[in-house]
Amino acid sequence: MGLSSAELNTLRLGAYLHDVGRLAVPDATLLKPGPLTDGERAEVHRHVLEGVRFAAALGFLSEEVLEVIRFHHERWDGAGYPAGLAGKAIRLLARVFSVADVYDALISQRPYKPAWTHEQALAEVRRQAGHQFDPVVVQALQAWAQPSGLTATPSDPPSAADRELPFSTSCPPPLITPHLSLLAAVWDALDISVVITDAQQNILYVNPTFSRQTGYALAEVVGRNPRLLQGPQTDAHHRQALREGLARQEHVHQLILNYTKSAQPLWFTMHVSPIVEAGALRYWVAVQEDASARIEVQRRLEWASSHDHLTELRNRYGLEAQLFTYAEHAVQRGEEFALVVLDLDDFKAVNDTHGHAAGDRVLQGVADALRLHTRPTDQLFRLGGDEFLVVLSGAEENAAQSFAHRLQETLAAGDTTHPPVQVSFGLALWPHDGEDVLALVRLADQRMYQSKAAQDGGEAV
Repeated sequence: MGLSSAELNTLRLGAYLHDVGRLAVPDATLLKPGPLTDGERAEVHRHVLEGVRFAAALGFLSEEVLEVIRFHHERWDGAGYPAGLAGKAIRLLARVFSVADVYDALISQRPYKPAWTHEQALAEVRRQAGHQFDPVVVQALQAWAQPSGLTATPSDPPSAADRELPFSTSCPPPLITPHLSLLAAVWDALDISVVITDAQQNILYVNPTFSRQTGYALAEVVGRNPRLLQGPQTDAHHRQALREGLARQEHVHQLILNYTKSAQPLWFTMHVSPIVEAGALRYWVAVQEDASARIEVQRRLEWASSHDHLTELRNRYGLEAQLFTYAEHAVQRGEEFALVVLDLDDFKAVNDTHGHAAGDRVLQGVADALRLHTRPTDQLFRLGGDEFLVVLSGAEENAAQSFAHRLQETLAAGDTTHPPVQVSFGLALWPHDGEDVLALVRLADQRMYQSKAAQDGGEAV
């Protein structure tokens, strides 16, 4: 019929999910071997809108997919449901799927009927052209069937007993399968992780994508709580938000850090929906999208925005917030700290004499020396160009002076990666020189330039 690849994909997703609303229909109705009463038929009809509601709650399906689910029981003559649409007012993909759905139902065996032959099913579909079905779609089915050697002749019609079905072709039969079998048929083909639990959150089903992503087979998780995926770094606030949403029996959308069977971190974006029947919670359905790649990209972008790519030290971005937080922690611990501003002497000469690549190696060598002479509790920043800032935790003036002189000796010696360089520094002590951390940075910077000027004038540092 000339459908595009995007339309075929929409049709495929709609086909997977078209009957998922039957989860809201009682088993007694779905599994009834005989004809349905008017009340039972109304319950079956309700599955269309329940399916749309459920599918829409997943949060990732397009409106076109939802239309296949919503309209696949409409009839060309307007006698269908739920909206009573007619003709081309029914979406094309829903008209296509309606023919395929009934054809499949007719050739499939049911507890209340044997499977019809392909010829019998085609004849019935052809008989309904212009009544139940779009004649153009029926013609397309006929064109597909003829190269396969199938005909639509009524020479061998179903017996009277076979035709006494508990449904008409205007209402295809319910899927006569237990809930878990239905879920398996719907979800197994999806490339997204799915978990189904009972009302008490005991796992009933996981699809193959879940097993591939987490390493847990279905047999390993049945009867267990999905909390088994959580680990030591799972955020407590994320867990609490998830628990509160479940307690309210509402749809929950939550990003959470889980762990695979082999203890590897795995970020999931979770869409958890309650399945309620007759006012009572029966199931939870969690659709889990692997967000690990997105989180890693986000982490790298955040790191790149706050770090210097050459030296891998922190940059000026967020410096103020970092220093204020550091000061708050120092107050809480009753500690002091020192700010040391460092600047390379005659760095331009290094670039002019040895080239910018050598200058980059010098800057990297300074960063390495800073890491060598500091502790994990200290903080290191490249402020820009050849200027650096070090925050020394718990350090008084003598300790800060000692650190600076050790660093000067290391850099003056040079190594195989960069030539020897000289460095000037300035100190400011918190809270001795003040408690305004930004004013202390400016003070340390001023003292560094005073030291550099003294060296240029031949005075001792």
